Amino acid sequence: MATIVDDSDAQIVYSPGGWNATTNPNEHNETVHWSTQAGATATFKFSGLRIAVYGTAHPFSKPAISEYSIDGGPPYLQRFQADEKMYKHLFFHSPPLGQENHTLVVKNAANVFFSIDYFDISPHETPTTTVTKTIFASATGTVEPHHLVNMGLIIGSIIGWMVLLILLLAVAIILRKRHQEKYEVDPLPLLDETWRPDMLALEQALYENERSTLFLASGAGSSPQLSARTSKVGAMVSSSTRESSPNPDMQQLRHMNPSRSGMPSHSQPTSFPPLYSTRTIPDEEALPAYQ
Repeated sequence: MATIVDDSDAQIVYSPGGWNATTNPNEHNETVHWSTQAGATATFKFSGLRIAVYGTAHPFSKPAISEYSIDGGPPYLQRFQADEKMYKHLFFHSPPLGQENHTLVVKNAANVFFSIDYFDISPHETPTTTVTKTIFASATGTVEPHHLVNMGLIIGSIIGWMVLLILLLAVAIILRKRHQEKYEVDPLPLLDETWRPDMLALEQALYENERSTLFLASGAGSSPQLSARTSKVGAMVSSSTRESSPNPDMQQLRHMNPSRSGMPSHSQPTSFPPLYSTRTIPDEEALPAYQ
């Protein structure tokens, strides 16, 4: 808050013989000091940021000239010509000053009317002290419920994603195995070693029996050797029938592959080359060809 110091205050020191004091209801505190003598001074000591000097300006023919010096520094010269009488007029306003005490010297620089009504002092701003109160939270403080809820949601989301990932991996493995089993086909399913030799021997025996039957049908007669061979074939057929059941795959193989190892199929008529000449030959001469 600014401080007003009236011209009649005892803190102001006027040079002797150069100033006059009068009263006027229009002046501040109804008093004023004036001078018409060049060199008359008024000295005032103060402390503040700025200081201003107010007085009364008169419309004389010559302007009022005054000087203002602070702490012995160079003077500030002010010249003012009034058109009419002006009360509480600002003659001087200082620049910002330091916080130390200062001395202002006001001087009338010409033999012209000059007056001082009061001084206005602006104080320095008081620095504001800010007190910061730091509150340290206890290490064993309780966790708020919404924090617990957020943590539970995070953990639940992580577990859910892990379970979903495991399920996806399991489904992918199962589909991959099914895909592989679908295309794993035995290239030769009919050539199983457990039945192929027996069936091959049976087919060979049937082939020989058929040739013997054709030979007999041609009128070549019979012999003990041929009868023994026919009995042997019948025994092999009966034994093969008892030991193994009919195999659909074998039946399919016979129809699909009419010739196997140079032997004819039984499902189609077979043409054989002549096994004998037109003449009748003894059994002893014909049989060795089939032994």
